[in-house]
Amino acid sequence: MAILKLYTIVLWLMLQIAISETCPTSCSCIGTTVDCGNQNLRRIPSDIPNNTTILYLNDNQRVRIGNNSFDSLLNLEQPYLHDNVIEELEVLAFAELSILETLDLNRNRIVTLPVDVFQGLGNLGYLYLYRN
Repeated sequence: MAILKLYTIVLWLMLQIAISETCPTSCSCIGTTVDCGNQNLRRIPSDIPNNTTILYLNDNQRVRIGNNSFDSLLNLEQPYLHDNVIEELEVLAFAELSILETLDLNRNRIVTLPVDVFQGLGNLGYLYLYRN
């Protein structure tokens, strides 16, 4: 019984180490949710886990959303990008995110949008753009 308990503890510790290694240092991760909000970030961390479905990048500083910013996050369904002083989105900013359901761009400084910036987002059900 003691060996089984020890084995369980070791397995749990190994899992915690694996989880902590895949989460960006300025973020917290629980399951497939990554929270990088309120971290004074200026760019999207490059080491966000590929299986992320919900991503909080809210309340940072002038986060740049460039072409293919999320191209390795093919499972992303809900990015929350509000309150980031975003001024522009590049035309391929959300390319490859075909399962995106919700996109929150509230309270930024977006004045114009490229014509095809939301092309290919067939599952997009909620797009929040107020206070831009």
